[in-house]
Amino acid sequence: MLVSRRSFFNDIRTLLKYFWFATWQDLFDFIVTDNLTNSPSNSS
Repeated sequence: MLVSRRSFFNDIRTLLKYFWFATWQDLFDFIVTDNLTNSPSNSS
């Protein structure tokens, strides 16, 4: 569990290094919606 927790906080740290969020809610919204919009599409 410690490894996954460390990975989670490293990912948050990376996001905060490159993006600015006005609120924690903005950060969480970005995390949730970014995963939905970047899903691979079927190009066939």
